[in-house]
Amino acid sequence: HNKYTNAYIALMAAVEESKQNGTATSNAKNVKRPNILITGTPGVGKTSLASALCEETDFHLVDVNEIIKTQQFHEGTDKDRDCLIVDEDKLMDYVEESIINDGKNGGHIFDTHLCGGFDGAWFDLVIVLRCSNTQLFDRLKERKYSSKKIQENVEAEIMQIIYDEALETFDKKIVIQLQNDTSEQQESNIEQIKQWMAQFIHNQQNDDDSKTNNKSQKVNSKQ
Repeated sequence: HNKYTNAYIALMAAVEESKQNGTATSNAKNVKRPNILITGTPGVGKTSLASALCEETDFHLVDVNEIIKTQQFHEGTDKDRDCLIVDEDKLMDYVEESIINDGKNGGHIFDTHLCGGFDGAWFDLVIVLRCSNTQLFDRLKERKYSSKKIQENVEAEIMQIIYDEALETFDKKIVIQLQNDTSEQQESNIEQIKQWMAQFIHNQQNDDDSKTNNKSQKVNSKQ
């Protein structure tokens, strides 16, 4: 359990140290950090998990719903379904310009039930959180959702609408499902994701080191 967290912390410490020292010997400051999409039906625990993950890893949380509201990327409310009518074109343009291409080399965790509008190349891992029907029903009832809205979301979860959408939008190899019914499951999910993050950064460092070695070998061979 702890070795994953420690591996992650050690890697991030190396990245930070090289950023501050500006060390030319280490490529850590240039290492790409993964962009992760956490998605799923409303009520599966995306915000809770994404927030906790960002707190523990110093990644940047992107609350897509908040962007839609503050930037007004919507055309009012769908009264029948009690949700905002999102202008996906404007939203995706903003995400690409302001977040994906922000020059920070990754390190974003997106929290949204929207899934199909994203560019498949923006993310390194797509996590679809799942929740049992009874648990989901109780959570949505707590949020004071209307009976109709609860039914619609529970049915969407049963029919795995968002998981199927994720498989259509992204490379299947980067899409995973995680069951998220209890706080214990959430903790376990966070550890699993951190393990994956540590491995991703480790692989990136190795790739960068091998590229640097190849370059220096080429320079030496020219001399």
